[in-house]
Amino acid sequence: MSFCDQGKSGFGALAERSPHELAGGRQQRVAIVRAPAMEGHALLMDDPFSALDNPTPKLPHQDLLALRRETRMVVIYVTHSLDDAVAVGDRLAVMREGRIEQIGDLEEVIRRPANQSVAEALGK
Repeated sequence: MSFCDQGKSGFGALAERSPHELAGGRQQRVAIVRAPAMEGHALLMDDPFSALDNPTPKLPHQDLLALRRETRMVVIYVTHSLDDAVAVGDRLAVMREGRIEQIGDLEEVIRRPANQSVAEALGK
């Protein structure tokens, strides 16, 4: 079953409901399911799961990964959570005061921080 099929069958009953009628986790998952309907090739998400309690973000993370895999959509995911970045990303840009300190493959940035500032941002 594809992500889009799963989205239609798993969330069909929610399609007619307003966002304020849904719990936070459901709002985020429905937003991810609706994303492919947008006419674009990129999706910008600004800390979308920050208000969700752990382990609630795991389902939206899985939905987002499935969306990326099936649509090949570019997702720019802004977050303060390294856990979120690791869960959904394959590249990482570490910013400080509006400037990119380091950008690259997720594992490479985590393994080899470019400077002390990046290391501190990664909790090292």
